[in-house]
Amino acid sequence: MSTFESKLMPQAGVSYGAGASDSQTQRVILASDSPGTGSSGTSDVNVTNTSLDVASTIKTNNFSAVYDSANATGEGETVRASSAGLRMFITSILISYDVEGWVKLQDEDSNALTGKLWLKAGGGASHQFPDETPLICPADKNLEIISEVAGDISCTVTGYFAT
Repeated sequence: MSTFESKLMPQAGVSYGAGASDSQTQRVILASDSPGTGSSGTSDVNVTNTSLDVASTIKTNNFSAVYDSANATGEGETVRASSAGLRMFITSILISYDVEGWVKLQDEDSNALTGKLWLKAGGGASHQFPDETPLICPADKNLEIISEVAGDISCTVTGYFAT
């Protein structure tokens, strides 16, 4: 078994003592479930780097929008309304269509954001965009879905608003 000491935030419910050197230290004993892979003895590792900035990795203004239509026309239908002065960063899409044809996402000015997604009747498509390259809808523009022919469409998008 090996021992790990952390100088980060104390864990709730873990009391001072039990081999810990102070109230800001938490001792964790790691054991192997595989026979023959454990170590004999213990070793202490002191971790004192507390510079992790978790808040900067959390996106604000997150959204999940669902559009369902019992008989969508070939015109653009709003999936998600815009937010004043902010661009819409789309991180995932999920689309299903009950007829054979294409669908695509566009902004409210009919500028294509995706190519045509050719779907079979009862088919669908999904895509998870990498954090580095989300799909972007311009500031102050609604996100729309447009189809080749009238049919039942379901579209779910997730993302966030930012400048």
